Amino acid sequence: MSRSVAEDSAWYVYVLRAASPRKVPPYTGSTNNPRRRHRQHNGEISGGARHTKRKGGRPWTFVVVVTGFANGPLGHSQCLSFERALKKRPVNVGGISGRVRTIVKHLKPSDRVAHRVPLHNMVHPLLVMSSLTEAEFMRHSGVESVRNLPKTALYHFEASMW
Repeated sequence: MSRSVAEDSAWYVYVLRAASPRKVPPYTGSTNNPRRRHRQHNGEISGGARHTKRKGGRPWTFVVVVTGFANGPLGHSQCLSFERALKKRPVNVGGISGRVRTIVKHLKPSDRVAHRVPLHNMVHPLLVMSSLTEAEFMRHSGVESVRNLPKTALYHFEASMW
């Protein structure tokens, strides 16, 4: 019996930012192949979301990538739940700051969404990778220092991701 790629792959939730000087809202999505998905959003290969095809939005760059969900169907379910939680943030909190604050909020074990995104049952902590500098991430998250970030995740700051 052959297994699908989705059953064996790691899952990722990501936030993209448009390089355009225009005010184009960030895009939140999920995938099991970030490099391919990034190329789709930038029009290099077919696919990608309608939102990222808007005039003047390309090229898109990763701002935050969250990974470490379980492999297989459980991981896919966790990933989609986490993506849904990010997309259902309060209306008055927008842009990159809104996305980063929501990610940090949902990583807290006491968060009310925890029962829908069972992060507390995970064997390994999630990995939050950001192309923002540590200082930018802290400013966007509303958290004063890295020590105050939720311990349910590891954090990695790198200027270029994929």
